[in-house]
Order: sequence, then C-alpha cells, then structure tokens
Amino acid sequence: MRNRTVPPAVMCTRMKFPPLKRHPALKPLSREHFNGLVQVRRLRQAASADAQQRRQALAGFLTNWSTEMAAHLDDEERLLGALLNTDDRQRLTADHARLRVLAGQAQYQAAAAEPDSGWMRALATLLEQHIRWEERECYERLQQSRPEELAELMSAAANIERCRAGAAPRRRMPT
Repeated sequence: MRNRTVPPAVMCTRMKFPPLKRHPALKPLSREHFNGLVQVRRLRQAASADAQQRRQALAGFLTNWSTEMAAHLDDEERLLGALLNTDDRQRLTADHARLRVLAGQAQYQAAAAEPDSGWMRALATLLEQHIRWEERECYERLQQSRPEELAELMSAAANIERCRAGAAPRRRMPT
C-alpha cells in the first residue's frame, strides 16, 4: 500500500480542532500542555488497570508535576495573570488552585495500597478541561486582545524554553 500524505490545508479542514496559531510568547507554555495531555491519557488508562499500574501512573504524574507542571502554573499566573480579563484570570487561578490541591493528594494516592481510580479520573478530567480551555479560549482571547503586551514577554518565553524540556520546540526526525 502506498503511503499518501494529505496536504496540510486539506487535513486541517477535516480536523475537528485544527492546529491553533500561537503568539511566540505563548508557544513554550502551549507546548507544555502536550505533556499535560500525555499525563491525562496515562491517568485515564491506569485508572482502569490494577493497583500497581495506578501507582506507576501517579508516580509519573508527580514527576511531571515537580519538573514542569507546578512551574508552568506559576509562570502562567505570573506572566499572563495581569493581561487576562477578570473572568479568565479568576478561572485560571481557581483551576490552578484545584490542580495544586489534587497534586498534593496524588502523593497520598501514589502511596496507597489501592489508589482510587475514580479520583484519578477526576484529576485527569480537570487537567484536560483546563488545558483545553486555555488553548481554545483563554490563549485565543489573549492573543486577540493583548498582542503588544505578549510581545514584551518574549524574553520570559525564551527563558522558559531554556529551563524546561517540555517547553522547548520539538524537532522532527530527519526522514
């Protein structure tokens, strides 16, 4: 069977959610969302598995939390908070507060003999909903309403790319 590639313009029209254009200052934060969605998938899959697999998924989540996610939330609040409208700022900080609480609870769940699969699904759901909201709504509004202010954040964005692997541009393997 021949390997056919679909032109990007055609592929985007077929996609439910085509790729979003990001302001360069938001790209590092947006790239880190991918790793968050990987955690969502792992938590959901493990929630239906045995206790050992649930503990492993929680351990992976906690590693990602300590190496990337916690700093990501802090950076969003620090860099973007003042640029957001009131409703978006309130949702951002409320979601982040809930995620911090759940991350603290994840340590207890990871140590439990039988981590709670319902709790894991709830964590995955909140994390996914938050990421989707940021990407599809919050960041979009921010790009439309505050492009000049975002341009002033370019050095902070470059620093995030240097400091955290998940924020760095992904390189495609040569074919």
